Amino acid sequence: MKYIEYREKREHGTRDFPYACYHVTDKHPRYNMIHHWHNECELVLVRSGSLILTIDGKERFLSEGDCTFIVGGSMHGGIPDNCVYDCLVFDLAALLRCSKLCISAIQPILNHEKSLPSVFPKDSETSGYMTEIIDTMLAQEPGYEFFVQGKMLCMLGGIVKSNACAEEKEFPTADIRKIHKFKKVLTFIEQHYREQITLDQMAQQCGMN
Repeated sequence: MKYIEYREKREHGTRDFPYACYHVTDKHPRYNMIHHWHNECELVLVRSGSLILTIDGKERFLSEGDCTFIVGGSMHGGIPDNCVYDCLVFDLAALLRCSKLCISAIQPILNHEKSLPSVFPKDSETSGYMTEIIDTMLAQEPGYEFFVQGKMLCMLGGIVKSNACAEEKEFPTADIRKIHKFKKVLTFIEQHYREQITLDQMAQQCGMN
């Protein structure tokens, strides 16, 4: 069985500044975004072309200027079409560690109890913040670390202020259970990929026949 590492283990950024930005063109080895997940959150900005992004089994279509916010722990992958896009992977918990008030405001989203809008269009306030954050990360001018974290807080504040997370329904409990079961199967594959894995073994991991 071909091994695909679904859970990313590489470190994004540094311990003191856990932010990493990736500019992706058709020359990038990960141009086609295989399905994977990581504990960090991620912003995706489409610079040109289009991207079909699947997050926890739900497809969303992004065109030039559109952005999306992927909550940590979400299974995601994408199919680009003549697309150039940027991904910013970051540890949101580290950013909010100094403020319990901020953590409580955003916690329902981080817990996957509420979902964000599928796409933040290019003319939205949130998309504007995301674009500024990614542009600042790519430029890395002196003091950029302050601007990235400050604009990140502004973006999150704007989402909470507009109550954007209420625009979509809460995740059905059944869907959350399916996602957790799927992750168990992927973890099993990751741990036993050198062995002969059977369908029955994988089914047992998620309580199915």
